[in-house]
Amino acid sequence: MIRFRPPVVALALILLRSWPAAQPLQDSSVFQGGIPDRSGLIFMALHPEMTVAYDGKTGALFKAWKGRAERSMETAPTNESFYRVKGPFYYRQNSSNPWTVRNKKGEVLVTPKFDKVIQVEGHSALRTFLHLPQGRKITVLEFPGFDDHYGDNALRRNFSFAGIPPGFTVNLILSGEGMAEIWGGGGAGQLEKSPQGQWRLVQSEDGESPLKVTWSEPKKTPGKAPF
Repeated sequence: MIRFRPPVVALALILLRSWPAAQPLQDSSVFQGGIPDRSGLIFMALHPEMTVAYDGKTGALFKAWKGRAERSMETAPTNESFYRVKGPFYYRQNSSNPWTVRNKKGEVLVTPKFDKVIQVEGHSALRTFLHLPQGRKITVLEFPGFDDHYGDNALRRNFSFAGIPPGFTVNLILSGEGMAEIWGGGGAGQLEKSPQGQWRLVQSEDGESPLKVTWSEPKKTPGKAPF
């Protein structure tokens, strides 16, 4: 029997086999909850040195920090589990919606909607749909992974896009608040840096875009916390 895979999953399999090996996340490493300044998050404990939290509405990275998220005895107003962030943060999103879509006529109305975390060959991926006018939909998979191959703590953000209409371009703001960052990668997409130093991913066709961001921790001053 021939086994059919949706195009975005087939692309994701190619992506997984092409980028450096990452440790598959266990079920206990992916959980939902809130932190003091945001509810409705998807947490991924990538490594003892890094935890990331994604926005449960837009599917975009909301925060990344050094260390774990510890469950609190308190309950968030939404009745979801409440977590305390331990350790300095590498990154925090400062845009209410980092997704935009454009065509030749200009910006197109887009409604991002996080779907769920799926498993692709043992690797956890966040699946988000970008809803466009006339019922069109772009499917985005993101595979987060920790990387300390060169001694620094880095985050791999490996994307797979499917359903981008001809002449359309997806833009994802990557920069936010936090530590100094260095981005690399590209694939089918392009990394662009604005004169103000803000990074974004620009994707104009279906395909894979493996990215990596390395954060530089500030030098510690005796008696003073970095954040």
